[in-house]
Amino acid sequence: MMDETNSKAACSTEDLTKEEVIGYLHNLSPVKQGKFFDFQLQSKDRSFRGVCFSPGKRSLFAGLQADGSAVKIKKFRIDTRSNAEDLLMNNNVEIQQLPAAPFPKVDIPSTLTLGMLKSISPGQLITVKAKIIHLQEQKTVKTSSGPLSMIEGQIVDVEGYSKIILWQDFVNKVMQSLLRVKKDNYSKELFVNTAKTGTIIKPSEPFKEVLALAPTFSENVSNVTAAGKVVGIISSSQYLSCIKCNKKIEDDRSDIVACHHCGMKQMKETCDKSYYAQIMFQTEEKENLTITLFDKVIKELISVAGVTDLSGNSFDKLLLDLKNVLITYNKRTKAVSKVNRKVEQEKEVQGQ
Repeated sequence: MMDETNSKAACSTEDLTKEEVIGYLHNLSPVKQGKFFDFQLQSKDRSFRGVCFSPGKRSLFAGLQADGSAVKIKKFRIDTRSNAEDLLMNNNVEIQQLPAAPFPKVDIPSTLTLGMLKSISPGQLITVKAKIIHLQEQKTVKTSSGPLSMIEGQIVDVEGYSKIILWQDFVNKVMQSLLRVKKDNYSKELFVNTAKTGTIIKPSEPFKEVLALAPTFSENVSNVTAAGKVVGIISSSQYLSCIKCNKKIEDDRSDIVACHHCGMKQMKETCDKSYYAQIMFQTEEKENLTITLFDKVIKELISVAGVTDLSGNSFDKLLLDLKNVLITYNKRTKAVSKVNRKVEQEKEVQGQ
């Protein structure tokens, strides 16, 4: 998301394209964090998200949007890091009002129906009113910001449906929300996602109209299985985690340790031991996969193996000993949810 991006790198003048883009301005945002504003640009056959890191330019863009005329924009950079094509610009951007309309302007309201989702560029903040029709179980996902609570679900309105991902404080709230449009890196599917900043969720009046039909939401739609063996360890770690917030204890050299995230002091001996590993898995078809094992799965492996001491090379040996196994993993995140010895799997099938 752009509000998490280093603005200096994002608006660098080194990679400015020589191209120009023509279209209409829609949904101009206020200046965010005192650093940038964004908008939608409707071109002839698609829409882009534009981000300008020059707050002083906003009044110019606001006047052009209010006028409703088509504009030509030059001196910008195309960023594809969010699996989309964002137009990034700074104080050098050139924007020119066109005297004639090159193609019709289409209304793109800030409050959208889910049927209009495909017309929105990834990364854009939108408002939708929708009904939640399915929620999976809450998960804890380890990210660069630490463990975060997350729920995937499905929402529907009168014109369409969408996957939704709720993070942290929003996992128990219902819809009327300022959400961010995202694109799945694997399936290229557009979905809605609570943004790190700016999201508001509140109850709304029930729909009186008939809602759109949505396909059955499968909790395992992104999960696949593969048989094979572990052939290498890319990285692995064992660490103590806080018993309150589950974040990593950075300094564990004393008998009393303090969590740098929540500040709670605790005895070192009461801290949970957590595990992480990124491994190379070779399938029976000789395909090499880079997959990740998080704490829960590794602790299950430890329990099954009956291992009590993982000092020295014992942890690596536990992982490298995973031969003739069947793994279940998410094809998008490559996170493993289950590991079975194939003999155990065969016994389960025979016992059914």
